[in-house]
Amino acid sequence: MQTFGKRVDIVGGLRKAARERVSLAAKAITPVDEKIVLISDLGRRGAKLTGHGMPPPESQVILVVGEFETTCRVVWSTAENCGVEFSTELTADELVEFKSQGRTGRIYSVV
Repeated sequence: MQTFGKRVDIVGGLRKAARERVSLAAKAITPVDEKIVLISDLGRRGAKLTGHGMPPPESQVILVVGEFETTCRVVWSTAENCGVEFSTELTADELVEFKSQGRTGRIYSVV
């Protein structure tokens, strides 16, 4: 059963905050690694990342999208996907900037 995007702490597992399907380039930095990832699902509280060798749950990550940067925690993880929760909920303006930077940001290396 797929649980991404569903609340698992209440019956029905419905999410309070809306998420948007996106396709944004980003860099995920952990204390031991740095990866180029794709953000495929984005909301004010978190995102779904796609890439190879995703960090395990509870890992701390700095997510860099163009010039925009935010810290987050990995909530769940598989080999090629993970869900992150932002340390601070993004404002509506930050969310717009986040998406703008991801569409125009530069990627300096390809893994």
